[in-house]
Amino acid sequence: MILTLPVFRFVFMLIFALILISVDVYILRRFRVNYMFIFDLDPHYKVTHVQLFRVSMMLLTIWMLSFMAQVIVCKLNFLFEHPHAFATMGLFIIFGLICFFPFHVFYMKSRKELVRVLFHIFVSPFGVVKFKHFFLADIITSLGVTLKDFISIFFLFSSGQWLDLAENAKAFN
Repeated sequence: MILTLPVFRFVFMLIFALILISVDVYILRRFRVNYMFIFDLDPHYKVTHVQLFRVSMMLLTIWMLSFMAQVIVCKLNFLFEHPHAFATMGLFIIFGLICFFPFHVFYMKSRKELVRVLFHIFVSPFGVVKFKHFFLADIITSLGVTLKDFISIFFLFSSGQWLDLAENAKAFN
């Protein structure tokens, strides 16, 4: 179980950031701050705080179900010959599909804009930097532990350690 905790922490931090963004949008709308102009967003496409909160609660439900499935697999290891981290892998795949799903569901225009902004952040030394690029890059650099979790997720799944949690947990301790 200890090997899969970075996956759950990484995904939870993304969900928590989405919840905080929905609170932020609520506060900015309540005090009539023109955040659409500040962040250079499309004024014809507005995502409300309720929509953001609804999506974050749906993602949190998926996260909790996957976490509980992983806890059950680890705690009832006498039922499984080799406990695997399929719930962890499923959570990561589901979140990846939701983020990069090419169909018109889950606010596709917003997801495309996020991918564009992330691309501009990565090529920022060679391109124009706007406030929204700077703001998101500042938030990403502040998430040092979360970025380390992402790297450990990559190594967990690429090395095959997720296939046999019991033996790898003994080696970890």
